[in-house]
Amino acid sequence: MSPASSDPLIQARELFIEGNRHHEAGELHEAQRCYEAALALAPGRASVLANLGLTLFKLQEFARAAPILREAIAANTDHPGVPPALGLSLEALGQWQESLNTMTSIAALQPDQAELWMSIARCHNRLDNIPASLQAWERALSIDPELPQAWSERGNLMRHIGNLKQAAYSFQRALALGADRELHEFYLAAVSPEHQAQSAPPPPSQYAQALFDQYAGEFDKHLVDELHYSAHTTLITPLLNPSPLKPSLFNPGHRYHLALDLGCGTGLCAELLAPHTDLIDGVDVSSEMVHRAQGSGWYRRVEQADLVSFLKASDELADLIVAADVFIYVGALEAVFEAAAARLSPRGMFAFSVEQSPSNRGVELLPSLRYGHSLSYLLGLAQAHGLEPVHEFEAPIREDQRRPIMGRYVYLRSQRSA
Repeated sequence: MSPASSDPLIQARELFIEGNRHHEAGELHEAQRCYEAALALAPGRASVLANLGLTLFKLQEFARAAPILREAIAANTDHPGVPPALGLSLEALGQWQESLNTMTSIAALQPDQAELWMSIARCHNRLDNIPASLQAWERALSIDPELPQAWSERGNLMRHIGNLKQAAYSFQRALALGADRELHEFYLAAVSPEHQAQSAPPPPSQYAQALFDQYAGEFDKHLVDELHYSAHTTLITPLLNPSPLKPSLFNPGHRYHLALDLGCGTGLCAELLAPHTDLIDGVDVSSEMVHRAQGSGWYRRVEQADLVSFLKASDELADLIVAADVFIYVGALEAVFEAAAARLSPRGMFAFSVEQSPSNRGVELLPSLRYGHSLSYLLGLAQAHGLEPVHEFEAPIREDQRRPIMGRYVYLRSQRSA
């Protein structure tokens, strides 16, 4: 990177050529330095802007790539890779509408590019334009019917709108084309009762972590403001304010020493518990949720782990364990009940919410990809692990397509003696 000429334009050209050599050799950081040096000598050059933007895009530095790619387009670059790279960078940055506008304009000129339609479909989906997203996935599949991701996404949209037969067909096509077997068997079990005739399958490894990592940044707003999520307040309020019908149930004025918040998310339960609790420990499988909960100030500590590992990692007894809208992502609860019962202090409380099993089976994987649990199953586990049922009731958890999703709120007390 030391051009011999003293002419800035010649130096810029030599640096540009050197950058191209590095780019072709896959030496992207070296290419980036050459292009940046060339651009400093010859600002606004469309070819340099285009190559620098594409290099940053390949390095997944999307926040830096996007403005440079925009500038390249404004400078009338003729590089065909620039507009798609801009659209994909905007998608990666969560700028769904601008990405959609960019990709749609490209697709108008290049309508036979399946990747463009896949990007359009993803953006429509994130903007909750479900019919448009489904149409775009099907457009991509009409161009290339061998795309496992497109079949998988089509299946999830069909599942979302209640067309379970087409959802199952799509997941089967994705599997046949090499999609992740564990995940797609899980999807199939949710939409095809015959796939879980014996028992509900466990959730795939990392499924919940990936799900909540994706939504951590907008979790509270989406859950509370858009889905009218209320499980945290519905679950916690009776622990703080005794029921008029059962005034001795939750010991008026009682202060909890240690509470364990299972599947703590960003800390919605802990915020309610904090004025009445000395210490709160939390756990979540999502690293992004853990990071946000740690920053909330409500917890003594927050760990990233599965529920059972967290409960078994310490023998410090808690007089309250809560799990709001968590078991719907866990499935079978035998191991959780065993571990929770071992961590409860004498007369300690275990409070949680579940979605109800429509068929009244013990554990049922629903088309929503959440699990339903029957009351008889829960009470059977309680009896097996020395937990006394003290209260339970039905109430909404959240809304789905503006319809309330009903849940069951259960309060169990340890029968362990002091």
